[in-house]
Amino acid sequence: MKKTIIALGFDTEEIYMPDEYDFDGIITLLADVMDGEGFKCSFCLTGDKLRRLIAKKRQDVIKSLTRHQVESHTDTGSRHPNVLEYLENKKWAPGVSEVQKRETPCFSLIKETFGKESFAMNAHNNTNGAQLIYALSLMKKGIRLGGSQLHSFLGNNKAAGWYCNTVVIGGRKVSAPGFFRKEWDNDFLKLQAIFENYKLEGMDIIAGNVFHEMEMKSAIMTDRFGAANGLDLSVEKFGKWGIPPLRTEKEFKISLNNLLKYCHFIQSQDWLENLSLSEIVKRYSWQPLFIRSADIETAVINSLDSQAPYIGGFFSPAEILAAECEAIASYDISGTIPEKIKRRNVLGPLAAPNMFPQAIEVTSKAAREMAKKILAHINTHGCLPHNIKINGLIFGIGSAFHAVSELWLSMFRKKQIDRIILVKPGISLDEKFMRWLPWGGLKYETWPDNILTKPGLNTHYAFLYTRLQSWTLKPAYLKNELENAGLEVGKPFII
Repeated sequence: MKKTIIALGFDTEEIYMPDEYDFDGIITLLADVMDGEGFKCSFCLTGDKLRRLIAKKRQDVIKSLTRHQVESHTDTGSRHPNVLEYLENKKWAPGVSEVQKRETPCFSLIKETFGKESFAMNAHNNTNGAQLIYALSLMKKGIRLGGSQLHSFLGNNKAAGWYCNTVVIGGRKVSAPGFFRKEWDNDFLKLQAIFENYKLEGMDIIAGNVFHEMEMKSAIMTDRFGAANGLDLSVEKFGKWGIPPLRTEKEFKISLNNLLKYCHFIQSQDWLENLSLSEIVKRYSWQPLFIRSADIETAVINSLDSQAPYIGGFFSPAEILAAECEAIASYDISGTIPEKIKRRNVLGPLAAPNMFPQAIEVTSKAAREMAKKILAHINTHGCLPHNIKINGLIFGIGSAFHAVSELWLSMFRKKQIDRIILVKPGISLDEKFMRWLPWGGLKYETWPDNILTKPGLNTHYAFLYTRLQSWTLKPAYLKNELENAGLEVGKPFII
């Protein structure tokens, strides 16, 4: 029986507390406890934290982490500018380049310090977005998206997917908060019920944080304490505010005892398999080499019938549309639809499309022209165009997808059509794609109620690109799952 993978993480980022309180020592304690209980955990360090450990010559801490997997928790964590802040007002290409420049140092330092590479980032404070994730794909890294509802979009209780051409792992609840509380047992009972539901649902992956390392000693995380008091702790000290309130010795012991109780519960669940985030990314980094006509037909029928993006198969909407356009080009030469088309990594559009087509129907000749223009744009830019201009009229990429899909279906089924109606009652595919999001957020222009980002942060591009790259979302599968479906599998994304 296939087991559910569980990844247990510890966000590790405290850099402000005075040395006398030895917050670094908590890392060694946690690493020792989890190793002693038989777990391999993902300790998600910011680059700032790792540089601090090295500067302080904390070889004891570094050595304790070698028994686990160290992942990136972004290079600077909540220190300004954080990811959303340094991406503010940046269009696609400059933003992707900025991410590569800023986030590469943490991954490089992890490899240099621990002698093994990290293949995953644990998103910091939900400050993720399409530019960050695509940049990670270029760096051959995956990402865990904290607080996402990815499984609700991928279907079949899957938490692993592909987005912007890399492996993304949806976050799930893995622990009961407040390990230091005497009342924790009640929350622990609720957690056990949640795990029973995971088992019944047949989740593929449960990945989340047990807690932040600083929570063992501090009643308030230092970055939030500083922000709440108007302090930028990266440039000033705690001053008149003093340090955050500390846990009592009794609370510390309660936390440790409850952590052991939690470990024993996880150990008792024989349906779980413990892996690190990096191991999950590697395990799910396989993709099909080709897209079969039967796969295109399934995606097309589902999308056209529901007037909504279909991501329940093995391929993203962007991959399906690219394959359709190539198949139509082949048909115009040979007179037949090829049995399979080589899969291509295709991004979604990089600008907002028209929300409604300038004509509600097109000829099959116009649909052919759309396919040619889409394919030419993919060949030149590696992404879908946002709009297509045909006979002086503008059509959003969602409408073009509709027209090309109807045309491909008629060719595949050898049924001639003359005209294609693009808009059914309700909503156009252009608008549906823009409403459809892989995880939270609607139409925010500023980041709402986030104490760790600057007031009035403009996240227009961050949310726009996240919506647009919904075209790239699809479930991720294990190699044997792809092969069992009769698909030819290429080399893994990460070797």
